Amino acid sequence: MSVGRSFLFCFCAFVLFSADSFSQTDSILIKEVGYKKYRKIFAAPVIFTATGLLLSKDYTPVSSFPVREFSNRIYPNFNSRADDYLMMSPLYITSALNLVGVKGKNNFGNRTAITIKALLIQHVIVSSLKHVVNAERPAGGGHSFPSSHTARAFTAASIMSREYGDKSVWYSIGAYSIAATTGTMRILNDAHWLTDVLVGAGIGILSSKLAYATHQYKWNKKKKELTITPALAAKTFQLQIRAVL
Repeated sequence: MSVGRSFLFCFCAFVLFSADSFSQTDSILIKEVGYKKYRKIFAAPVIFTATGLLLSKDYTPVSSFPVREFSNRIYPNFNSRADDYLMMSPLYITSALNLVGVKGKNNFGNRTAITIKALLIQHVIVSSLKHVVNAERPAGGGHSFPSSHTARAFTAASIMSREYGDKSVWYSIGAYSIAATTGTMRILNDAHWLTDVLVGAGIGILSSKLAYATHQYKWNKKKKELTITPALAAKTFQLQIRAVL
């Protein structure tokens, strides 16, 4: 078994069992979020990652190759850069909604911090896998696995869904539809295998969920305030002290 394929199995094992390891090492987080809710963080990433590995061209007859052949037969001359712009659009939509007065779950400060953290987590995971696995792209070239476009798209979609999904399910449907379209276009552009896209989606969702689960929400806390006011009453000098902790 090659180093790349061995690393794929190690990565899948990490995603599958990281919930248990985190629960043992981060009791504060478990107490706050709850064990069952914390396990839900890993449900979608595990499904996408496991499905992607099962459909890998290296493991089963039901592989990424037939998907590529089908897409090339239906859209032989497909070439579009729309996926470059679609992948981050859920974040732009989230910002636009806030600007027009449709507020999400978090204010600007918390949402920005969560977004930066999620994108950093996604970038570290994807870049590391690309470097170690160095899988060949369908049209030639290296660093195919996983799809960074898809990972970013699902990170953005997951954030938009978290912020606005409770207001209407259509926000979530719209966000994930954009992300799925981005992944599909990566395949149609012959830039990635199906495996790359599915695992990229899992990484994107995992990154945003970890960012939310570990965020401290400092910008929601009331500012500490100490007010000292001099006063003169009945020939007596007084100091009125007001503290907001």
